[in-house]
Amino acid sequence: MRGIGVSCGLKDKEGNIWLGTADGYLINFDREEGFFNKIEIDKGYLLFSIIEGDSSNFWIATFGNGLIKYNIKTGKKIQFKHDIADDYSISHNYLLSIYKDRTGIIWIGTAVGVDRFDPYKTPFHIYEHDENDKNSLSNNQVLSIIESSEDPDLILIGTLNGLNILNQKDGSIKRFSKILADEHDDYKIRDLLNAGDDKYWTATLGNGLDLFDMKTGEFKTVLSEPEISNTVRNIVKTEEGILWIGTTNGLFRYDPVKKEIGKFFHLDTSYTQEVFNSLTKLRNSKRELGAIENVGNLADTVLNVRIKTQTQALVVVTGENGMSNFRNTNLFDYGWIENENGERVWEIDKEKTMHAGGGLKNRIVIDIVELKPGNYSLRYISDDSHSAELWNAGPPNNEEDWGIQLYYLTADEVTSFRSSLLEKDYSNSPPSNNINALYLDSKELLWIGSSGSGFAIYDLQKDRFTLYRNDPYDKNSLIDDRVTAFYEDNEGLIWIATQGGLNSFEQSTGKFNSYTDEDGLPTNFISDIIQDFSGTFWVTTVKGISRFNPVKGGNPTTIINYDMSDGLKGNEFYARSKYRTSNGEIILGGKNGMISFYPGNINPFPPEIFITDFELFNESIQPNEPGSPLNKSIYATDKIILNHTQNVFGFEFQAMHFSRRNKNVYSYKMEGVDKTWRTGDRNYAAYTSIEPGEYTFTVKAANSDGIWNEKGRSISIIVLPPWWATWWAYIVYALLIVLAFVYAQKFQKRKTEKREREKAIIE
Repeated sequence: MRGIGVSCGLKDKEGNIWLGTADGYLINFDREEGFFNKIEIDKGYLLFSIIEGDSSNFWIATFGNGLIKYNIKTGKKIQFKHDIADDYSISHNYLLSIYKDRTGIIWIGTAVGVDRFDPYKTPFHIYEHDENDKNSLSNNQVLSIIESSEDPDLILIGTLNGLNILNQKDGSIKRFSKILADEHDDYKIRDLLNAGDDKYWTATLGNGLDLFDMKTGEFKTVLSEPEISNTVRNIVKTEEGILWIGTTNGLFRYDPVKKEIGKFFHLDTSYTQEVFNSLTKLRNSKRELGAIENVGNLADTVLNVRIKTQTQALVVVTGENGMSNFRNTNLFDYGWIENENGERVWEIDKEKTMHAGGGLKNRIVIDIVELKPGNYSLRYISDDSHSAELWNAGPPNNEEDWGIQLYYLTADEVTSFRSSLLEKDYSNSPPSNNINALYLDSKELLWIGSSGSGFAIYDLQKDRFTLYRNDPYDKNSLIDDRVTAFYEDNEGLIWIATQGGLNSFEQSTGKFNSYTDEDGLPTNFISDIIQDFSGTFWVTTVKGISRFNPVKGGNPTTIINYDMSDGLKGNEFYARSKYRTSNGEIILGGKNGMISFYPGNINPFPPEIFITDFELFNESIQPNEPGSPLNKSIYATDKIILNHTQNVFGFEFQAMHFSRRNKNVYSYKMEGVDKTWRTGDRNYAAYTSIEPGEYTFTVKAANSDGIWNEKGRSISIIVLPPWWATWWAYIVYALLIVLAFVYAQKFQKRKTEKREREKAIIE
């Protein structure tokens, strides 16, 4: 040891002595052999301070070369140095002190301040666009991610400006794009699908369906308008190689071998057959208040109607709108009602017209209108095609309804129609022509999600659609009709991401289980969901990422949220922009680029929990003050006795865990008051109007990774009754009642005896 400059030292858990030197060596004295071992840690740099971590790891602060993690068993060394380009690196390389607190957080004194370092925090690796770096993403808006079919180290990334291929071995990124007719337009890739032989189907926003050849780096147009919509959102492939393509213009089936295209459009009748049967009865009953029927081309028809008394009437309009191209909803043949001043008292809501049978553009609206006494006009106009007797597409189911009719209704009929018009009868078709999500499950069932009409399951073998929509009166229905993504988990359960929350769906029962922000999710706008190898779910939203494990039991919460405070570059993530590689790495894309991480690194230390303050009537109470129920600090108090007037009180509590302390979660319960645990991130509990009695207040806490301190902290609360409600008061009340009874008996006896004596004297 002579001549060695010892700069720091440590006695480890097993009693071994470790010394750090001024020239970068770690020295250990072997007590059994009687000599020193010398280990080169960072030659030439002063080892300023050393602490013991877990799993045989030492943390060593150097003076000039950052922080070193050294494993004394494996000899593995990891160095953490300041990087001016990395906001999350250590703040300086000249370290002066180091300390590990009981939660596992390492505090580092540097030449410019103090760094807080969490060695258990899940590391997110960020990929983003840099205008000055061609090895970065071509655009931060990442819309789709898949793994190469030939090389698992290659990740294909679709963005709003071309395709990127990331090589995980060296971190390099290559960019690919397609020259468009409008050179100012970006090549937007919405979805990617393996086509085999290093080729990939490419769904684009504006250029239809393309095929990308990785060997040549070229894109080839396969389908575009008018064959299908140029706005392609999703592609899935069956075992037979058939492609199902979701667009804003309907659902398409494409056979790449036979080059055949099948089209599936949304057809809704909206009104049940019972409604149409009731219309037929009304027509036959001759109770028309007025009718314009069988309208031909280029008509502009007016029919005057006189309403003598306050009337509830059924208005039926059948006509044509621009549904044939599924974008233009302009009306071409339609009717309305005017009053005598020419004001429209009823008109069609073109967004709510329903299919009337026959051609897709045949539309019908049935409604109840209340008319005051007066003069009205039925109006109807038509264009120069697709009119009565001149159909250029299939006619509606009831051709005689082509026009506008007004029927008188009885009160009972009004009630019946109001009810029946709410019932929906959707035909065997996709939920909408605006397809937002497609998913082919392990049973070869195609799940089709829409942007506002729920979703349908299409049985490819039986050629049958089954529709599911939100029912506001059924809590077990789909939580929201705006579906963003589907996912089948390891157990075969289907998860549905929507803009109103997350659903799991049990096909056997038709029951939906819902998860929302009330359960701990950061928002109800769910982008997508994916499961890691351990079975844990990762939910992407427009407000960050959530780690979700619904099968856990016993804990007050199972959702852990991550956002920009955890190292994310942005909080907004996209649907279908997710991937799990063959080695378990999770890759997620969104508005601000792409991140990757390996799940499983969590902080295993539960927090200590303390009750830090006790309040009466919103005033903090100190021990031994006049009127204070505390005779010692609330930290050390196990029981509080209050009088009956002190029945409004509260507790403040704190979890002693500083790894992302803003993500700590609390759960508390007052036995005798609360029926269930109250869970959230607020560290305060208040109670009012508490009745006299004995209670126990218990609070638990979980760290940012959901590790709970189940024991928690408990305190007994006794609220004394007023003096007139105490046990001794009731004894006094009982004695008084007994005395009163005895006195009454004696009084009655004396009264009776006196009456008998008086009677004897008279006799």
